[in-house]
Amino acid sequence: MLTALIPWVTAGNLLSQRDNICANTISNVIALLMMLVFMAQIPINIMYWNEGGQIQCWLTLLAIAVCPCVPLLNQLQLALEAKLTLVVLFSGYLIVTAFHLGHQANAHYYFILGVFTVPFIFQDHAQGLVKAIVLYFCLLLILLSNTQPYFQDTSNAYIQFVATTNLLSLAIAGLCCALFVQRNTSIDREKINFERQRSDTLLLNILPVSIAKRLKSSSKPVADYFEEATILFADIEGFSALSKSHSPINLVNLLNELYSEFDQILNKHQLEKIKTIGDEIMAVCGVPEINVCHATQVCSCAIEMQQCFEIFCQKHHLKNGLRIGINTGPVVAGVIGRNKFSYDLWGEAVNLASRMESHGESHKIQITESTYNKVKDQFKLFYRGNIAVKGLGEVSSYWLSCDTD
Repeated sequence: MLTALIPWVTAGNLLSQRDNICANTISNVIALLMMLVFMAQIPINIMYWNEGGQIQCWLTLLAIAVCPCVPLLNQLQLALEAKLTLVVLFSGYLIVTAFHLGHQANAHYYFILGVFTVPFIFQDHAQGLVKAIVLYFCLLLILLSNTQPYFQDTSNAYIQFVATTNLLSLAIAGLCCALFVQRNTSIDREKINFERQRSDTLLLNILPVSIAKRLKSSSKPVADYFEEATILFADIEGFSALSKSHSPINLVNLLNELYSEFDQILNKHQLEKIKTIGDEIMAVCGVPEINVCHATQVCSCAIEMQQCFEIFCQKHHLKNGLRIGINTGPVVAGVIGRNKFSYDLWGEAVNLASRMESHGESHKIQITESTYNKVKDQFKLFYRGNIAVKGLGEVSSYWLSCDTD
């Protein structure tokens, strides 16, 4: 008996936790409650021993002996057998009671409660089995609704006392079931809200806020044309050599520290980071939110990124440099992918910004003429000359000075 009580104690602990109650725990708890109800009926049956209580007393003692089988079978990982034992015990006790005391004892009404609880107990099993047991309980409810007492010497006082007790127990059991459903519904709602918040957070980490809202509110593809935006590409020179000289964990820690600082700088200047490919960063200003100062803010951001990188290299005793390329022009922006969303930019302006970075020099910021025309009165700029860009021919470029004096 003590071994049988262990799963019930565990079930009590689980009930106090903020989580859904599993089917095995539900069956253990129901078996415990049934045993307590049976034990409470013994004094009543003894009181009416000669008026029909004798048979009911032996039936109750037999039911009490069977109740521990449910948690024992669950402990032996025989979950289906445990639940079927509970069904046989439940229905068998009510059938004998109905024939013994008649429908006036109100025992058959417990099948209504059984119909309600079966889906929770058998939630891990086939739906066909659930439907069969529910149908079985419904048929018993109908068949036992007109039974008469089998023994004529059973007193009406005893029957009425049992009927009142059954109604009271049924009301308490119904209240417990309602609280159980309310509790699990509340937990499920909290879980759904938590998962929704987590998915929203993940989505916002991948996509701009306005784009994420559009994706959530509509199934239409997200694609926009922007007449003008400024694109920035940044790349660490000598990254391959750096990766060979550091362990994987050290390299990841270095990049995480650096890019975390870069993220703060990008946010400060209202740039949207589009993606990170290895050691290369692509960011834009003016997309998806239109910003008339996009060129100025990108140039200010680039200067601060260079200064940040110099401090970072001094701190970690690195000799690497940072190349940054900037261009201004029209772009197309949109979301691609189904399983993994990606917000990206396309257009000649994007390609040219990438070329400004790849054709640039370490520790320097190279910008195109279109960007130069927008910021020439705000920053120190030096004409580099024409450079050959694949697919675009000769392109005029300028150096953006990092000297803010």
